[in-house]
Amino acid sequence: METIQEILQKNNLTQSDVARASGISLATINQAIKKPVSSWSIRILNAIAEVLHQSPGKLLDRLQKSQYSLEINDQYQTIQGVKINDLELYQNIRFVVQNNVLEGWEPTTEDILFLVDSAEHPDPKLEKEYQEIFGNDQ
Repeated sequence: METIQEILQKNNLTQSDVARASGISLATINQAIKKPVSSWSIRILNAIAEVLHQSPGKLLDRLQKSQYSLEINDQYQTIQGVKINDLELYQNIRFVVQNNVLEGWEPTTEDILFLVDSAEHPDPKLEKEYQEIFGNDQ
């Protein structure tokens, strides 16, 4: 999460630049920036996003820390919306994901898809390295 001041500085911009480009008074920009982003008007958000050449949504994502949510549904065997048909594979991936989330990982749908694909189509090179390290106990 960044502050608007940090973002403007990184882009060599000032509040005056935002005011000039948007036609909004500098005083209004100053007042808005002092308040939490959640209280900004759409007009302020749009003005700042425009001067940064970003979409308002992208700017908002940078300014607000989104709340992460791990979505697991045992009934439908889904993790982050990804259906895993094989019950044993689902349980194994769920275990790995939950343990790593406890360590701070915030997996996306793409991450889960990668895990499923890696489990269903293991890389022979990695399999060989694993066997060299841990032995073949099959």
